[in-house]
Amino acid sequence: MSEIENQYNSFIENFQRDLGKVDVSLALRTLYLEHRIEKGQKPKVELFVCYNEGVDLEKKKYELNEFFPCLSTTSFTNNREVPDCERVIKVECITDLKTVHKLSQDVDIEHVHGTASLDSY
Repeated sequence: MSEIENQYNSFIENFQRDLGKVDVSLALRTLYLEHRIEKGQKPKVELFVCYNEGVDLEKKKYELNEFFPCLSTTSFTNNREVPDCERVIKVECITDLKTVHKLSQDVDIEHVHGTASLDSY
């Protein structure tokens, strides 16, 4: 393995440790876009928030809408888009990585996957 690959692997391991429940790919894409767009602007993110068994998804949808202004929230179970999670809320909003990471601190959340884009611009 080359030195560059070692540095990359070390970076990813450290980044994942710091992110906790947030997917590294989502975080990297969100950060990239945050640095590419005008100051004060935020990317559009589509989150798949995976919840632990027994969590009231309707209550969590309400809490998510209170946490930040969402374009939409949808809950579902056994979805093909998130095969490793049975209880998911899909959230679309304009936000940043700091807010996504703060959201992921909820003890009822298993992990957060998703995408980020400039679709809102």
